[in-house]
Parts: sequence; C-alpha cells; structure tokens
Amino acid sequence: MQFSAQEIIETIRMVQMENLDIRTITLGISLRDCAHPDLQVVATKVYDKICRAASRLVPVGDEIERDYGVPIINKRISVTPIALVAELPLAMMVVKPGSVEPRDFISMSIEAASALCAAGAAVALVAAAWLAARQPPRAFGTTCVAIALLFCTLFTDLFPHAMISSMNDAFSLTLNEASSSRYTLSVMTVVAVLLLPFVLLYQGWTYWVFRRRVSAEDFGAVRSPVDLLSPREHGGGGTAGA
Repeated sequence: MQFSAQEIIETIRMVQMENLDIRTITLGISLRDCAHPDLQVVATKVYDKICRAASRLVPVGDEIERDYGVPIINKRISVTPIALVAELPLAMMVVKPGSVEPRDFISMSIEAASALCAAGAAVALVAAAWLAARQPPRAFGTTCVAIALLFCTLFTDLFPHAMISSMNDAFSLTLNEASSSRYTLSVMTVVAVLLLPFVLLYQGWTYWVFRRRVSAEDFGAVRSPVDLLSPREHGGGGTAGA
C-alpha cells in the first residue's frame, strides 16, 4: 500500500500537534485447544500458550511505532473466555446427589469450633463465679480464659469476614480486604515485638499490686473520708490555740 507525501505530512502533523496516538493494540489468542478434563492441566496449557503466543507482543508493538511513527499507548491480549476452556473439568466437579461439598465441610468445621469456644467460655465463667469467694487467683485466671474464649467465638464465627453486611453478602468486608499492606504489617510487627514485653510487664506489675481485695480491716479505725480529715483539723486547731 502506497502513501502519498501529503498523507505522510498530515500524519506527522497530527502526531506532533494534535497528539495522535494508537490507544491499544490487541493480540487475540484462542484457548479452545487448551481444554482438558484435568483443571490443573488446563491451567498449565493456558499459561504456556499465552507465554508462547504473546512473547513478542511488546517488541512488535515497538517496531510498529518505529515504522509508522505513531506512538502506541497500551499493548494487551484477548483470550477465549475461561468458562468455555474449563467447561469440561468444571462439569466433572459437580457434586453428586447426597454428597457434601468441601465448602460445606469448612463451614461445618468453623461452626463446630465456634460452638466449642462458646461452651468453653460458659464453663470458664461458671468456674470463675464458683471460685470467686474460695480461690480468687484461680477465679482471676478462669475469667481471663473466659474472655479469651468469647473473643475466639466471635472471630471464629465471623471467619473469613471481619464485618458482615446486613444488606448483601457481596458487601461484607473480608479479613484480606481489611488487612493493611505488607509494609505496614511489617512495621507494626517490629513495634509490637519491641514494646509488647514492656506492656506485659507493666500490666503484670499492676495486677500484682492490686492482687487482693481491700476490706474494712485494712483501714483500721477509718470508716469514712471524714475520719481522715479529723486528725488534721484537730492538729490545726491545737496550733492555732497555742
């Protein structure tokens, strides 16, 4: 195909003055020959064919830019819908009547773990109430266990979500979506490793200081805040009288 000088000059003018460019070049790849009863084999064949067919997509795009002098912004590929390629293995994965899907096993396991944690928390709370007047240290320990099991029950029941939408399950927030970036988590881990021992020591010290209840015998003759002020008032009056 021959181009006239006027057409070439017009194209150069459009490229330089009007920012003419080619938005996208697309390489079409048929994956119909990648079909196989084994889904893993399908994935391998699809990967190999895309890598083989599109290996020179970028160099060819650069050659087109140099040959015609028109910049190409995007280079992409278009493939056969995966639903057509993996139709056979997906059909073979249909569960037979009366069988249970793996997802159902996971859901049942999560529910069982949540029920066990809830039952353990209830037992720990009853034990703490029974030990409160008899053995306060053990009552404190069982209370801590009950609180931990209650939180385990909550988050186990929510898994894999962090927050469940009341409108539509598609709007629910998963743990993966709620988590921070890898860099943020790395920084937080370092800070936690450095500071957590000091926090635990401080909390342990406060619990040790307040390890037992305060009773009336610990205050002697003092029965109210007024009793604490009375000696000061008497002492002040004696000084004034002198």
